[in-house]
Amino acid sequence: MSDAPAAPLSLRYRKKAKLRKTILQSARRLFLSRGYERTTLEQVCEKAETSLRTLLRYFPTKEDLALGLESALLQDFAEALAKLDPSTPVIMFWRDSLSEHSHDLDRKEYLAHMKFLNSVPAVAAKALALQFQYEDLLANRFAREAGIDPENDMYGRLLAGMLISGTRAAGRKWVASEGKLDLAKLRTDVVDWALANFPPRAEAGRKSPASTSIRKRSN
Repeated sequence: MSDAPAAPLSLRYRKKAKLRKTILQSARRLFLSRGYERTTLEQVCEKAETSLRTLLRYFPTKEDLALGLESALLQDFAEALAKLDPSTPVIMFWRDSLSEHSHDLDRKEYLAHMKFLNSVPAVAAKALALQFQYEDLLANRFAREAGIDPENDMYGRLLAGMLISGTRAAGRKWVASEGKLDLAKLRTDVVDWALANFPPRAEAGRKSPASTSIRKRSN
């Protein structure tokens, strides 16, 4: 029996999605041309041809507006991760997600956007908080993959933390190169390093000779 076709999106949903996209595009253009501090929500409303009340319904704060794309990507990732086939390794799903996102980007536009995010402390702090949410999603899913309580899964937490910090470092390196390096490769190289060097769960639980020696000396 074949799967039923997905129900078409309602007209109201399509209108809301279109307006949300228009607001984000308008805000991004103003942030990049006028600067974050000099851009007001009222100016964004004027350019997007919407009301302040409507804008705030979509984006409660100016930081939310600046990171609208990142928040949408996080939500999409969380939804896709929740539906992930148990036979698909979580780390490979993460790798494929990074590769797909990196290849879909407009290099010049994304480079300007990344520089903008890093130039505004309040926005940079909120962007970091979004990355912590990615870390939590991955850590919880790594634990679930292994059949372990996430609260007690140090392995999954450390692997997730390494992947997210590595991805962040790859992004910084790409920006420093003025977008000349291959972003997809920089990001996937982090995952490939983890696949090659991060110890499997069975080995990670074993006591290393160094730790045993340190414990004996301390006693």
